[in-house]
Amino acid sequence: METMFFKMIDGMTKDCLIYSHENHIWLINPKTKEWVISYYTKTKYTWWNYDFFKPIYLCLSMDMKKIEPIKRWVELRMNVETGNYCEPDKFPYDYDWSSNFNVDEVLIDGKT
Repeated sequence: METMFFKMIDGMTKDCLIYSHENHIWLINPKTKEWVISYYTKTKYTWWNYDFFKPIYLCLSMDMKKIEPIKRWVELRMNVETGNYCEPDKFPYDYDWSSNFNVDEVLIDGKT
């Protein structure tokens, strides 16, 4: 299952670039302005875009609360060590912090 998960993410992120901005490493598609991962270097805290990963989880009939595949993918593909926290930017009907992720600022001020 993990192999298929990785292949799907790899295919969906083929146009993404890694940006560094204010102690964060971001994985963003600059054409669509969709972010995938935001990684805070000081604490190794990883945020992931719920809307990006949801179709993959649904297609593979995976539970959205199982974040280990995302953690492993981030560690292997972004070459970082994830900490104890790897959270989505929202969970419907629970919380929504998605507005806290300012992709435009990262695209303008960040470095690839």
